[in-house]
Amino acid sequence: TTNTDSSYIKENKTYNGIYNDTYYKDSQIKKQLTAIWTDAFTKNLFIKNPQLSIASDNDYLRSVDENAAAVFWTKNPMGLYYSALPYYAPYSGSMSRILGTGGMANNYGYERIVAKVFTEEKQLRITTDIEMGKEYAELFSKIYKRKLNKNFFKYMNTDSLLGYMAWSLDTKTYLEEFPKLLESAYGNIGLGVNADELSLAGEFISLLLDEEAISNMIKGDAIILFNGISQHENTYTDYEYDDNFNSKEIQKTKKESIPDFTMMFSSEENTLIKKLISYGIKKETVKMNGVFYELSIPKSPFQLFFMQKNGIFFFTNSLPEVQ
Repeated sequence: TTNTDSSYIKENKTYNGIYNDTYYKDSQIKKQLTAIWTDAFTKNLFIKNPQLSIASDNDYLRSVDENAAAVFWTKNPMGLYYSALPYYAPYSGSMSRILGTGGMANNYGYERIVAKVFTEEKQLRITTDIEMGKEYAELFSKIYKRKLNKNFFKYMNTDSLLGYMAWSLDTKTYLEEFPKLLESAYGNIGLGVNADELSLAGEFISLLLDEEAISNMIKGDAIILFNGISQHENTYTDYEYDDNFNSKEIQKTKKESIPDFTMMFSSEENTLIKKLISYGIKKETVKMNGVFYELSIPKSPFQLFFMQKNGIFFFTNSLPEVQ
């Protein structure tokens, strides 16, 4: 049947005056039920459970810093992300352990994150604090026990330094603990793969790797220095068109501003690096320049140089720095 009520027709005039009364009534019932449910859910969340307020959480209150311009705080850091994926049931086992949403939360995963932003006279500073479950904390404390190589500081030009980024971990320990990390993170991910199978896969990978040899080549500590901004002339191909739209290639040059960087990481001389350099020279992608090497990359707007000295591998796009 059609509804001929004038107010209803006027309200729904975009449907050419033909309406299904049953559908209309059904949709109105759905809207009313949705409104009732939303109202009840909101009241239950914010009125009946005032303890959910962030202002009543002692851990949050301890994290507040009056000197900070902004503070980001969350318990169970990825819990919100996990709760937004309710339909991914096969992943619930591993996610609960990684994100701290299940029974393993006391032993695995991240329990809270606090980040603070400080605006100071000449810099913007961000600090972060991450709290882990007991087993993750013990695991990562072993992985990150390595200290940054102090010899890096001999090659830092603080007069031109814009900034730096550094990290340090023990490569050998990381590779040894990799099977445990693999199993704990993805042990119950589903899709036909369980913890036992991942444990076997991790052990197999560990068997293939020579942790000692790899850790000698890449010990795990590194630093990237940003030394300044320099102008580099870059050649590129452009096109000119005549009146008949026939194209003609022309070579043009332009200057680009590129940050000068130098990367250093601790590394002992080894056969693999020597073989890679010899192979690069043979293929004319590496060119020896005194005691350092130049890496040839087609169409690159800048040059890349590398060398190894005093147990440090250097990689930079600045000729003065490598010299």
